[in-house]
Amino acid sequence: GRQDAGWNGAAKGVEFALSDSAETFGDPLAKTELAKSKEPQSIACLPTKGRYVLFRVLSEQSDNAFASAAEIGVLGE
Repeated sequence: GRQDAGWNGAAKGVEFALSDSAETFGDPLAKTELAKSKEPQSIACLPTKGRYVLFRVLSEQSDNAFASAAEIGVLGE
């Protein structure tokens, strides 16, 4: 989980997409709002294939104009 005591920059609204091209991504595979929690969170999607992952932060927990994310992992079978 997040190691510091604050929420400054913590991602809230997020989406991600996969592509075989680093230049072009289609519609997001998943779009959600992350909980205001320091524990790890998961975002599930239907099985798909791709070489590149686009992770986009749409909003931040304190409505700041910037955001951050750390320790993002992508799991597959």
